[in-house]
Amino acid sequence: MNGKETLRWCGSIGIFYILIPAYLIASDHLLRMVIPLPPPRLHALAIRITFVIAGAAGLYFIIASIAAQITRGRGHPFDMTGRESFSRPTQTLLTTGVYSLTRNPMGLGDILLYAAITGLTNSVWSLLLQVPAYAVVVLWNHRFNERPALIERFGEQYRQYESATPILIPHPFRARTKQSDQ
Repeated sequence: MNGKETLRWCGSIGIFYILIPAYLIASDHLLRMVIPLPPPRLHALAIRITFVIAGAAGLYFIIASIAAQITRGRGHPFDMTGRESFSRPTQTLLTTGVYSLTRNPMGLGDILLYAAITGLTNSVWSLLLQVPAYAVVVLWNHRFNERPALIERFGEQYRQYESATPILIPHPFRARTKQSDQ
């Protein structure tokens, strides 16, 4: 990995896993000033356990998708522009593991992790307003940046994968045909 790639990795990790969570927690206090309703308290043990499970699932999706992109995809995940000159996109279409559940496992992992962080820190307004807004950003980025680049690289193979795999939320009862990484 060269110096520019290392800098991109550190920057991306800093943005997604330090700055965004810190922003979600801090901005909740501002939202409480703008929206003067008293926030519900999320103290019940069952609720806290649910957030811990969501956070663990989020970390699993994030780590598994990064590992798959590096090892099987022969690229790395920090392609926020859709332009190959700024990243090292995967060279193999990933369709197994977490990629058999969702076309965007890292985005799903981020959303679960952010929901867990905001829930566990009682940042209710951030949980209700900003985490869904982040989900919209993930979907927008996929549609207008990642998808065109994937279609250009993998063509019909990606279109078949796209038609068989949900964009973000795994469908628990959907029967899947096994796809293998080509």
